[in-house]
Amino acid sequence: MRVMKINQFILSLSLSVVLSLGSATQADIVWNETANGDLSSLPSSPTALSFANGSNTIIGSMAEANGDIRDFMTFTIGPGQFLTGLTLDSLVANGVGFQGLNAGATGLIPGTDPSASFLGLEFILPDFVANDMLIPLSESNNSYGAAGFTIPLGPGTYTYLIQEITPGQSMSYQLSFTVVPEPSSIMLISVAGFVAVLRRRRRLND
Repeated sequence: MRVMKINQFILSLSLSVVLSLGSATQADIVWNETANGDLSSLPSSPTALSFANGSNTIIGSMAEANGDIRDFMTFTIGPGQFLTGLTLDSLVANGVGFQGLNAGATGLIPGTDPSASFLGLEFILPDFVANDMLIPLSESNNSYGAAGFTIPLGPGTYTYLIQEITPGQSMSYQLSFTVVPEPSSIMLISVAGFVAVLRRRRRLND
């Protein structure tokens, strides 16, 4: 009976660990052009962003009338981390957008640089809102000539491009990049919790 109670307690604790990990990875706005300034439009010097575990949100806009049709941002997925999603939270556009992802700390321009130099290339459409754009981006090698990549995207430095491609139009957007720790890291946290509970139970029963 005592073993059963301990097992039930450990199961309850494991659920608490999972829930606490989820609550600790809430959305964080890492760049808002209204507050932080315009994202770089130069592939040679993308805006450097720092991503943490959880949802990393970017809010930006582009307008051809201002000579601003591309936003470049670079980020690093660290050891023990993975990029698992890229959600288009909102989109206000009079035309069509485009996105690209390549490895490295500098960007590329679609149509100027070879498509095979990109990991992914994909259009951005209004019906993508609230959906994960990382999936079609990873599969774009089938239709746009990019190299393609596997989800989750592992550690490394990458540059992401978002572009407004309809002449004379503008686009405002909000994106969220989801970064998670590798499963082994979560398991280590859980195991450490289990060991601590068992030791406490033993001390109480001595």
